[in-house]
Amino acid sequence: MSVVPDSLLIPPEFYFQPTFKIPYQEDLAAAILGGKHPLIPISLPDLSFESAESKPFGTIQLAWNDQGIVISAEITGLEPNKSTKGQAKSRVANRPYLEFFIDTRDMKSNKRANRFCHWFSLSLPYMQGKEQVRPELKQIGMLRSQDRLQSLSQENVHTVGTIHKKDCKASCWLSKEILNGFDPENVPSIGFFYKLFDAQQGEQLYGLGENFPYTTDPSLWPSLKLSR
Repeated sequence: MSVVPDSLLIPPEFYFQPTFKIPYQEDLAAAILGGKHPLIPISLPDLSFESAESKPFGTIQLAWNDQGIVISAEITGLEPNKSTKGQAKSRVANRPYLEFFIDTRDMKSNKRANRFCHWFSLSLPYMQGKEQVRPELKQIGMLRSQDRLQSLSQENVHTVGTIHKKDCKASCWLSKEILNGFDPENVPSIGFFYKLFDAQQGEQLYGLGENFPYTTDPSLWPSLKLSR
């Protein structure tokens, strides 16, 4: 995206409502259960209006089928892990992660989170000594009565992670059983937003910045068309 002029009073993100198509693919869950990342042909576009010096450090991909959704996150340019014991806790606390939000009904007229809105946190893999710690997916309650991280049943969620030099990647399978309202046949569109975090490289957002209430307002999330 181009550089934002200082004279703009209204953020450029409000001049358009982005929509992007994500592909239909069979055997998404089988690929992850087999320890592989699904081969997804396209990535989400960069919706940032930051300066040209601020470049994305991560790639996000999604694919779907009638049984659920796969999300893959890859970060490049990671600093090498240190081997000293004193830095082990720091690596765990600052491990890269992806927070993402899904509205299975994509209701842009709704300004408040409802039962069709979901908030997840996916930790990316990292090295602990010589062992690779695999990605972990947790759900964050969006309603006032559900404000804590919740572990998800391994029957409905599967993850796979890889690390290669300065890159790390995580893929997760979300079964339709944990996506309340997921109905591709009748509602072939979802609202989606993400925040990708790396301690050294900062944050990467899918559109709107931190000054906007994206954690509670699903109307701010771009649309993803479930394309067959």
